[in-house]
Amino acid sequence: MAGRSLRPRKAVNYTCLNQSGTLSDSTDDEDHESEGVFTEEAQVEDAILSSREDEDPDLEETGNVFAGRDGTQWTTRVPRAPLDAWRFSLQDFQDGPKNEANVPENKNRTKLDFFKLMISHDTTKIICNWTNKWAHFCVRNWNKNHPTGKPRLWRDVTVTEILGFFGLILLGGVEKAKKKPWTEMWTKNEKYRNPAFVATMSRDRFFSLMSVIRFDDAIERHRLSNLPRSSNSIEDNDKLDPIRKVFEAITSIFAELYTPAAKLCIDEQLLIVYTGKEGNQREIGLGKNVVLKLVKQSSELHSDTTKNLPKSSTFLFNEDHTVTLVRHNSQKNNFVLLLSSAHFDNDRLSVPYKKGQFDLPIIIDYYNSNKFGVDTADQMIGNYRGQYPSKRWPMKLLVHLLDCVALNACIIWTRNSPLWNNAHKSSRRKFIRELANELITPQIQNRATTVANLPGHTRSAMKIMGIDTQTNIRQIQQQSGDDPGQRLQGRCSFDPGPVRQKKVSRRKCKKCEAWICEEHWRLLCPTCFELYSANQLISNVSPNTSAASDE
Repeated sequence: MAGRSLRPRKAVNYTCLNQSGTLSDSTDDEDHESEGVFTEEAQVEDAILSSREDEDPDLEETGNVFAGRDGTQWTTRVPRAPLDAWRFSLQDFQDGPKNEANVPENKNRTKLDFFKLMISHDTTKIICNWTNKWAHFCVRNWNKNHPTGKPRLWRDVTVTEILGFFGLILLGGVEKAKKKPWTEMWTKNEKYRNPAFVATMSRDRFFSLMSVIRFDDAIERHRLSNLPRSSNSIEDNDKLDPIRKVFEAITSIFAELYTPAAKLCIDEQLLIVYTGKEGNQREIGLGKNVVLKLVKQSSELHSDTTKNLPKSSTFLFNEDHTVTLVRHNSQKNNFVLLLSSAHFDNDRLSVPYKKGQFDLPIIIDYYNSNKFGVDTADQMIGNYRGQYPSKRWPMKLLVHLLDCVALNACIIWTRNSPLWNNAHKSSRRKFIRELANELITPQIQNRATTVANLPGHTRSAMKIMGIDTQTNIRQIQQQSGDDPGQRLQGRCSFDPGPVRQKKVSRRKCKKCEAWICEEHWRLLCPTCFELYSANQLISNVSPNTSAASDE
């Protein structure tokens, strides 16, 4: 069922055909008082009644038939019984989560588990592989073009790191990161920085991933883009190709995890992106192409509610009694047309309005009670839309997919556990925050156990996120063979002057464990060297040595 608001026209060109065989056809150029063209709905009703009395007395029982320009026939006769018994009778199925998503009370499941049902490990692995391939390609080209500069390196991104990257994007939507600079998330000032961003990855690493992340073989696509392509090939001209495989892999799982209810409202989500121009030639007819892609070139399903339908009655039924059209005057000089495949009567509902009441068609009331589904989904995504500091349109589609996945995971979670956070007003905000925390926590733990020389503000951010950095430092020292009970650096014990003027060193004497700078560094410290030399002298004058010398 679909509906839209339209403004009335002064005259409509249509063909009116009654069952007695009288045919009247007219155009807008004729006089408004001629037979077949009327400017007001009351005049249409009067004309129909007069034609019934003058031409055929049986028309009052059989009703009238109106034919549009495309041949579609509509009648004012209310069908006695529906011809399709499936209307409003699809109640023999259970709506809600299904398959792997159907877990009562979410036992032994986390929010991250439902997230991974839609963005699987294989999909994430594909993103990592193509990202690393493109990053190495860019690094090689840069090093080749800058032979005198410092060579650049690329550390391969892992599945854990890319999930942490997704978590920061979702968390940016909760924190409304679009309203402030992204670099402020990593500032050293504790008043303004976000500990989750600082602990997960560095600022430069985040922006590097944002620039090199790819969802297909970008190198091969770049090579093919320079070759001549056939204009008749759909695959060659597919502008969604940079993200199509990942897009279809994620969206195809949505229908496998949830069964919608009988009353379902379907609408589209328009995401406007700029994919660039086609080669060096100017593309003509962009507006027409967009319209033809969004609207089917057929009126079999919905017909044309503005040209092919007369404005002669409030209710019209098609010849097969499968579609009902209602015209409702909601305001002066404004009316609403609704086309329903689930209604087959002209029932009305008395609704209070201001100081009086008016009759509201059941179709209008039914539409108003069920249309909020799509609008609510758009509003929920818009309130906490993931943020990203990038102008690349594939990233825009990816972030929109992340928002849809987070929303679907929230719906599945709350459906399995209806009492979860029932008293909290912003339950979805809490869900996204907890989901983002589950996405970034493994990356924080991995970073804390693999990087030894973390800055102080990073370690403090990890401590806020619940990661014990001291334990992780000891683990790194044990793996490298260092004593976990000792400091990593100290001031040289043999530099003259105050303590603050002494050099900082990471070297120790292997015997007395005194800190030694590069200037005083030997195999032994000077003190031990003197003792060692004295011991050597004493050992040289030992009895055995003297006896040997006497001989």
